[in-house]
Amino acid sequence: MASLNERIMELEMQVLELTTKLQDLSANTEQKYKNPTSIVGGLRDRSTIHPVDFSTGKSQEFGGSIIWNDSELVLPPTNTEPATPVKGYNKHSHSRFSGGALIKDCIEIVEYVWDSITNKDCPQFWQSQPKIKTSINTNK
Repeated sequence: MASLNERIMELEMQVLELTTKLQDLSANTEQKYKNPTSIVGGLRDRSTIHPVDFSTGKSQEFGGSIIWNDSELVLPPTNTEPATPVKGYNKHSHSRFSGGALIKDCIEIVEYVWDSITNKDCPQFWQSQPKIKTSINTNK
């Protein structure tokens, strides 16, 4: 059994070690920004998902777009629309703190003529831009 003085020395060393570790952790974590995470991040590397230029059949050479629903997790074959989505991922709101405030002088509400577009929820895969049936622009 250790003497009282030996036990005090052990405890002082342990306190010193823990204090040093705490200072190290604090220096590496305090005042640091927490990186955003995504629930779909682990399912597929989003950098490989690109809008496709259907006139050439080639994808554009910039980073992936936001995945809004489960049908955008897989690239459909060229000139094919993805399946109708079942589950949405990026539910969001708009305020000055999330998604950006909707400015009443800059909002545009558009009604499209859908024609051959069957999947309205995946605009990155539309083969052509639908025609605008009606448009309300609050800027006018």
